[in-house]
Amino acid sequence: MSLLVELSKDNETVKKLSRPLDEVIYTIAILKKTGHADISTLTNRIICQKIVYFSNRLGISPKYDFNLYVRGPYSPNLSRDLFTLAKKFDAVIPADFLSEEARNKFTSLNKMLLSTNSEPRMLELAATLDFFNINLNSKEKAVEKIRVIKNANDNEINE
Repeated sequence: MSLLVELSKDNETVKKLSRPLDEVIYTIAILKKTGHADISTLTNRIICQKIVYFSNRLGISPKYDFNLYVRGPYSPNLSRDLFTLAKKFDAVIPADFLSEEARNKFTSLNKMLLSTNSEPRMLELAATLDFFNINLNSKEKAVEKIRVIKNANDNEINE
């Protein structure tokens, strides 16, 4: 029996989710494809949040709303959904992108993860810089904000 069919029969679990069940499973499938489907530690949860943030920005994952929080953009709904299905992560198959456009976007996400070594601090800074850039509509203002708020140095910003 597929995980989607199995879980769809569990009304209590489905009611806890902020997104439709298939979207949450797909989000986990994207995390699995990146090799980061693990929320057992704070560090891992930060990485998952930033991967989904960038997946949203690239348009390859279901849309979650993110607010600025202590460690950069954070989605409480994403956190709740991941914790709700945490025991089912092993049963989720890594995402497979059918269109070339989606594969290219995922490749861009993977390049960003490689360039930051999936380090939480670098992912936090990159996501926060992007978040401010969108909301302030100015790269210069965004850079100044993360210098102040995240105490980011020039090397971190340039990376």
